[in-house]
Parts: sequence; C-alpha cells; structure tokens
Amino acid sequence: MAVAAMLVVAASLIFMAWDGVRRQQELLDRHLTLTAGVVSRGVQVHLMRRLRPAMPHPGPERHDERGPRLGQREPPPDKSFLGLGPLADEFFRETVQGSDVRWLGLVTADGRPLVAFGEQDMGGPPKIPREALAAMAAGQPWHGFVPMGERRVFLSLERAARPLSQLCSIDPALGCTPAEAETVHFALGLGAEEYLRISAEETRAAMYQTGFILLASSLFLFLASAYARRRETGQRLARLERFNSRLLDTMPDGLLTLDGEGRVDAANQSALALLGRPAEELIGRDVRDVLPEAAASDEAARTAMAGGHRLEIIARALGEPGEGRGRIMLLRDRTAESALEERLKSAEKLAAVGRMAAAVAHEVRNPLSSLRGFAQFFAKKLSGQKPDEDYAATMVREADRLNKVITDLLFLARPRAKSLSAVPVRAAAENVARLLALDAEEHGAEINVEVEDAAVLADADGLSQVLLNLVLNALAALPEHGGTVRILATREGPLTRLTVADNGRGMDETERERALEPFFTTRQGGTGLGLSIVQGIVESWGGRLEIESAPDEGTRAHIILNAAAEGSENHG
Repeated sequence: MAVAAMLVVAASLIFMAWDGVRRQQELLDRHLTLTAGVVSRGVQVHLMRRLRPAMPHPGPERHDERGPRLGQREPPPDKSFLGLGPLADEFFRETVQGSDVRWLGLVTADGRPLVAFGEQDMGGPPKIPREALAAMAAGQPWHGFVPMGERRVFLSLERAARPLSQLCSIDPALGCTPAEAETVHFALGLGAEEYLRISAEETRAAMYQTGFILLASSLFLFLASAYARRRETGQRLARLERFNSRLLDTMPDGLLTLDGEGRVDAANQSALALLGRPAEELIGRDVRDVLPEAAASDEAARTAMAGGHRLEIIARALGEPGEGRGRIMLLRDRTAESALEERLKSAEKLAAVGRMAAAVAHEVRNPLSSLRGFAQFFAKKLSGQKPDEDYAATMVREADRLNKVITDLLFLARPRAKSLSAVPVRAAAENVARLLALDAEEHGAEINVEVEDAAVLADADGLSQVLLNLVLNALAALPEHGGTVRILATREGPLTRLTVADNGRGMDETERERALEPFFTTRQGGTGLGLSIVQGIVESWGGRLEIESAPDEGTRAHIILNAAAEGSENHG
C-alpha cells in the first residue's frame, strides 16, 4: 500500500510539473499572439499613413451599394508615379531597427513576399510552413514559431488591411496582379528569445523535478524492496529459529553449546533433564564442574554418570583452529542400553552355565549317587566309631551339597514355562516365612511380611523359589543378633515391586555389580547360583531384578513384575 501510494504521489507530482509547463507555454503563446496582433495592426496603420502622401492624386471615389469605400482609388492615369515598394521598404526598415520585430513583409497567399525587410543577421525571410499556407489560402490567420536563420521567431500571418491589399492594383511594380489583392497577408516576425528562454527554463525545471521525483521514487522503491526482503528474511529467520528451537527442545538427546573457555552457552530440555539441573544453574558454568569427563579436548566418545544416568558424551569443535572456537556436546542416555548389556552378559553367562550343566549333569550325577550310597553305608557301618563316623557323615553332607549344585545348574539350563497366572504375593511370602522360621531363629532374626493384597503374573512354585532364595541370602548377610528381613510389595502403575530388604552388612559397588554372576558368592559354603536362578526366573516372566546395597546399610533386592488385574488372584 505504501509503494502504491508513493507511485500515485510521484505520478501526480510529475503530471502537475508538466501540466504547469504546458500551461506556461499556452500562456506565452497567447501573450505572443496578442502582442503580435497589436504590433501588426499598429504597423499597418502607420504604414498606411506613411504611404498616403506619397500616393499620386487619387481619382474619384468608387461607390457601391454600401456607400463610399475608404482607400479605394483608381490607379493614377500618368506615368510620373515612382512606386510604393521603396517607401514601404524604408518604413519596414525603420520599424525593425531598435525593436523586437525581426521581420516585416507583405506576402501573397503562396508565401511570395511583395515588400519585406528583416534584420541582416537573420539569414533571409523565414520559411512559411505548409499549415500556414493552408490557413492563408483559406483566408484565416496563423501564428507559430518558425526558424529564421539560426534562431526562431514568432511569425504572425493575417489578412492585410484593405488599403494595403489594394497596393497590387495601385503599383504594378510590386509584382502582383489585381487578382491577388484579396490574398495579400501582412507578415510579422517577433523576436521570441526571452519567451523561449523562459519556456526552456520551465521545461528544464520540470525535467529536474521529474528526475528528482523519479530518483526519489526509485530510492524509495529500492528501500521498500530492501525492507520487504529484509522483513521476509527476518520472518524466515524467525521461523527457522523457532523450528530449530522446537527441534532442539524435542531432541531425545541432550545438547550443550560451549564457548572457547568451556563455559555452557545453551542447553536444550533433554540436557537439563539428563543432568538434573535447571537452566540457571547450568548456563555460564564451566562444563568441567558438571561433567568432569567432558574436559578432554579429543572428539572420541566418552561415558559419564550424571543425574542418575549413564551418559555417552560426543564433542565436536566449532569454527577454525586458532579462533578460540567453542564446542557442541551431545549427551546420549545409555542407561537402558547399559542395563541391557549387563543383562545380556548375565544371560550369556547363564547360557554358558546351562550348557555346562547339560554337559556334566549326566556324567556327574550317576557316580555321585553311587558315592553317596557308599558314604551312607559306611556311616551306618561305622556308627559309634569316632572319628570314622564323622568322616562318613561329612562325605554324605558334601555329596548332598554337590547334588544341590548340580540341581541348580540343571534348573538354570531347563527352559521356563511361559504359562503365567495371577499369584497372590502375600500367601507366597507367608509360606516362605513359615518354611524359614527355624533358620531365622538360629540367626536370632525376624522375618516380617509387609504385603497388602497384591497379585502378580507368575507361577506359584517359581515365585516361592524366588522368595526362598532371596530370604536365604538375606539371612546369611544378617548380623549374629538383631537382624530383620522384610518382605514388601508396592504397586507402581501396571507393575508391582516386590522387595526383600535386610539390615545386614551390605555390599560394596564391586560386589553389587558382580552379584548376579553365576558362582560369585561372598558367603562361605554358598554356590553363587541363587541370584542367577532368581534373575532367570524373573526375566522369564517379563520382569527384572534390581539390587541396591551399600556397606553397613543392608541390601534391597527388587523384583519388578507385571501386576495382575484386580479380582483375578488365583487362591488355589
């Protein structure tokens, strides 16, 4: 709209400028026409007065029905008349000299001059244009600019006064016939230098004004176009910035931008969530205070723990070397992948144990049964004979322990049934507590079941075995007196968290990480297969096993299983 308004204003100003020039030229033309008419009539009157005394004695006046006609005389009857041409020429010379008149003359309808005089430096009489000749032939006046030498004059042509038009009848020396008397025109050429100068100045001023308006309009159009392009570029940049902002905020990976000194310039929402810090605590801070592992300048991927997440850190430099360039840092949450890798390693170990169990079970169990039978025979035969009786009893116990290890190995190698049902947790927990009541008394400990009505998708025997192994491990870790084992269950949305917690000695980080490895144990006489068996059973149900422990703070084993729908408990 602004550009359209500017164009309308510019066109209006240009139109007004040239309309002013046109009006000025029309005014000058009217003024010149009026001036030429006044001068022409004045010159004709004075010319008739000058010629009247020089004319021969006139004859009788000629009359017609309208009365006497002034100036119409019969031609002189004698030969003493010398001619009126020289007298008119002298009068024209006197009129032209010292005035703005550049040329005077009497001309016929075809443009032939009868009597004429002009300034010497004008280069002869002006050339009468065709439109002037046509007007003269029609008996009409004509006014206009014509060239005369190297200059232009304002030429006025109009019918000569009747006395002057009769000169052709009075003086044959003029070279015209009486028949041409009615077509004689009086020609007047006025000097128009001042008028042309004024017209040229007006035209030049209009041209300057037009040029200025066009220049200003072009500049305005250029600025408007530049503003429009810049505005469009700004809008595109704003849209791009919004898109980039949304893109960065919705990235699942964290992104940090660092300046040349390693301070955090910006962070997306994922980075704030992974680092567990608000933006005001992170922006402007040295990244080494948040992620010490990110201080290295190489671009290799590194891992770090922050905000409870295991992060993979990938850094890339920005800009050219030597420019104090900054870096961008990509943070990827590898917690789930790390847990999956650990479970995969554990599964690989369990698979290896299973393969080993399948390989040795049949080779070991049959000879072991024979050895145990002979050990029992010798125990009965040597009953009452010390220490031979004790040796035989020890052989029986060790054979039983070895048989349990083989049974556990076979359990690890045996595939799990996929048929699950709703199992009430409280009933399974109370059953395990009753079975291990005597063991708890031997340790001077208590087993507390703190489970409300809850059910999980599992199988009853497997859940009892899982709880049995976890409670046995907890009893083995308790102090000599005052220990407590708690069995808890909490609902977490579609899941149920079943926890076996103790206040025993706990485990350090190394022990906790290796707790699920087959054959790893810190208990004297243990096989190191209990937690591996629990993990295998729980994972076969689509659940997971998590271990929390710290030295002197006890251990908490969490079993996370799918919760059964309410009212679907299998009480059988």
